[in-house]
Amino acid sequence: MTKKLTSLLFALTFFSFGCASTKVVAPVDSFAVLRSSHEVEICATESTKSGIDFQKSGMPQCFKSSTSIGASGSVIKHFKNPDTGEDRSLVLTVAHWCQPKTLDMLPMGGPKEMVLGNYFEVKEHKIYDDYVIDNNRNQYKILKYISVDQSVDVCLLEVERMQAKAIPILQKNLEYGDKVINIATPWGFYNPPNPYLDEGIYLGECVNTASCRIYREFNLSGIYAGKGSSGSPILVRRLGVWRVGGIIHTVRMAVAGGTYIPMGATAEQINKVINRDFRAYILGK
Repeated sequence: MTKKLTSLLFALTFFSFGCASTKVVAPVDSFAVLRSSHEVEICATESTKSGIDFQKSGMPQCFKSSTSIGASGSVIKHFKNPDTGEDRSLVLTVAHWCQPKTLDMLPMGGPKEMVLGNYFEVKEHKIYDDYVIDNNRNQYKILKYISVDQSVDVCLLEVERMQAKAIPILQKNLEYGDKVINIATPWGFYNPPNPYLDEGIYLGECVNTASCRIYREFNLSGIYAGKGSSGSPILVRRLGVWRVGGIIHTVRMAVAGGTYIPMGATAEQINKVINRDFRAYILGK
């Protein structure tokens, strides 16, 4: 009887492996896309305005330039606003989207060069539209920038209550060699409800200051990333639950092109920001 049971169990195990699906069932409902529109006004410096050539040119003293930028993100928590008690969602993304450099909002071929050459100076930089889109194309207002930590490139946003399922953050960093998946919008590729998916290998944390933009940021291999991938989660499954193991913030390109290494904020770096800034916000500190 024991031998027969063992044989049946072996056959069942073999059948299960043989029929196992190779499909990646990723938590795409927790994925979010972020958009913001910026307007920058630059004006001629006093030195420029006093120049005879500028006065004769008829060139206006001030210019306004508008641009839009995007990033990826994740819905990581639902909570109640500490002041109003209204339902809100917490979205995780990168600090350089939440607080971009003003010069990066100016187009090349004129305005940026005039500022870099000290002929013009920035008078005002304002965000006139910022919002989050879920994987069903629903749009939500960003209500507050709870934390913008440029030291690890992590940003936490308070958003109108989203209908997306929140995904937890891994408590400890991934280990070297762990397989991960990434959900992102590289180069603006966005096709909901089927966002871009890719698989890669976690290469540990960067401790070589010559290679790191941020000390102890993670490195990945095998994942295609580009502009728009910033803020995108790397995900692992633990005990049947998908968790965020980090977010991509930078892509290191080879000088000759063609080779790249995504880098980003680790789970422990993200948790430190959450524990410090989000908890303080909830407690009204």
